Amino acid sequence: MDKEYLENLVGAEAAAEIWQKHRSELAELVLRDAVKRSGGRNEKAIRALLDESALLESQDMAAAAESAIAELKSQNGWLFAPPQVSSPGTGALTVSCTPSLEDVGKMSMAEYRRYRQSR
Repeated sequence: MDKEYLENLVGAEAAAEIWQKHRSELAELVLRDAVKRSGGRNEKAIRALLDESALLESQDMAAAAESAIAELKSQNGWLFAPPQVSSPGTGALTVSCTPSLEDVGKMSMAEYRRYRQSR
């Protein structure tokens, strides 16, 4: 919806209020999505460190959120989960079946404990 069309439809004052509410709701969704895709551990902590007013003023909210989160990730990496890298020999654990004795032998002790707890 165009802002001028909305102003003609409901008036300038009401249109400004609706437009601001729409932008803040959109910013909320964009931030949640960006935090989720970046592997954020705690959304509230990450959002507390971001400048949300700058996000509302930007034309491209998604790009602004991505760049702000990337900068925050480089400064405070502990707020984000490390990327998941699978080690060799654990492929059988991703499938919901019982691993063979050979696969269990290739597991580290931590992997074996996780496997036992998941059963």
